[in-house]
Amino acid sequence: MRTPRRIAFGAVAVAAGALLVGANTVPAAASESAITGSFEYSDLLGGNNRIVDPSEGTCYYVTSVALSGFNNTDARATTYTDLNCTVLGTVVNPGNAAVFPFASVRLTLP
Repeated sequence: MRTPRRIAFGAVAVAAGALLVGANTVPAAASESAITGSFEYSDLLGGNNRIVDPSEGTCYYVTSVALSGFNNTDARATTYTDLNCTVLGTVVNPGNAAVFPFASVRLTLP
């Protein structure tokens, strides 16, 4: 028959092992989902701007209405006509250009 002390020690060892495994997998998963590259755009005021290594899922608004953009990232960019990334989204795949006015952009990995 097992004693309560041995059972408790075994449970603690299993829990500690699970924590170590979890701690090692979280950073690897986070680094795999990073977007690399830049989204470049020209705005209504004649400025050329870029968003470098954007965060996935973040809504970026442009300084003034953008007239065109180029997706030089490894992610799918969706441009929107409003500042909150909600109205009239148009997808711009990696390596492609947007040749229409937009006010915000969100990038997501495929």
